[in-house]
Amino acid sequence: SEDFLFAVFVGSAVAISALPVIARILMDLGLAKTVPGTVILSAATMNDLLGWCLFTAVLGAMGKGSSGPSTVITAGVLLLSAAVLLLIGRFAGRAIRIRWGAILDSPAFFTGSVAVIALLVAAVLERAGLHPAFGAFLIGVVLAEVIGSDCIAHRSVAEFATGFFAPLYFASIGLRVDFSGNFDIVLVAVVLAMSCAGKTAGAWLGARLGGLDNRTSLAVGFGMNARGAIEIILANIALETGIIDQRLFVALVFMAVVTSVISATILRHLLKREAMEAAGGRSATG
Repeated sequence: SEDFLFAVFVGSAVAISALPVIARILMDLGLAKTVPGTVILSAATMNDLLGWCLFTAVLGAMGKGSSGPSTVITAGVLLLSAAVLLLIGRFAGRAIRIRWGAILDSPAFFTGSVAVIALLVAAVLERAGLHPAFGAFLIGVVLAEVIGSDCIAHRSVAEFATGFFAPLYFASIGLRVDFSGNFDIVLVAVVLAMSCAGKTAGAWLGARLGGLDNRTSLAVGFGMNARGAIEIILANIALETGIIDQRLFVALVFMAVVTSVISATILRHLLKREAMEAAGGRSATG
């Protein structure tokens, strides 16, 4: 039923993590390659991948996505596309870096290549009945695996996207939605409380079952709790396709902003000791 699918969508929406926000915090603290940082980044990557898969499947099942095959075939195409692209990034990344490393270091070539590949994959997935945004997300995950975030061309694309496209995108959202008129304090409080409690507790429990100590597990929980821009993008797609109304959209946007601020502050506090140790190790090495 549509009520069940709506509930599934809300679950997938609050399950999304802000991988860029988390990665930036960990890199600023120098903890991206430590045990807590690796766990958080790996879990956030898989979490976002599965969350987008679930969200895209809900779009197809509700008949709000692009026209295409049946829901079962669409789900199969979804999983197959994700698996193929991730396998390419995982196993071919090293060979690609060795063979075409010099070319990939060219910001102009890399920016054009990313644009063409992202549009191509998005078009193919849209033709298959999936939302094109999922294709762009997959390409981002794969390219990060192939070239890494330290590449000059990677930083060039990231700066261009965040400096030019991101402001235009979020400005367009602000122009279409009446935030003050659709701000429901009760709905916002419920969405925020349920999102924080469910995500933090679930990630904390998973980390504890994985053998991490309580403080590190709390860091994983609060790190995964950040939603950021990814949540806003997902909510905007749901608003455009009619799955949610503006009241719920405003609540999700508010939750995305608040969780990112809270999680960043708490994560810095919980991992303060690890950050000092990492800084000391770099000083000793230097």
